[in-house]
Amino acid sequence: MLEVGVQYFRELWRSLAENDRNLLRRLIQGETPTPQDKGVVRKLVRKEILTVEGDAFQVPLVRRYVEQVLEEE
Repeated sequence: MLEVGVQYFRELWRSLAENDRNLLRRLIQGETPTPQDKGVVRKLVRKEILTVEGDAFQVPLVRRYVEQVLEEE
């Protein structure tokens, strides 16, 4: 599925600001959002990337893609 939708996932990743990406990296590493991340979490919830709690990805394939991108960096 990631291979078929690679263009969508690539565009999604590119559309994110650096602070959005940093928060997603930290979530992948097992960290929890801090109060300072509130604005970023809200933005990523609106984009339907994170759950309302801000501590999990809404779509497992998005999480998988982010993990893959981070492995390649």
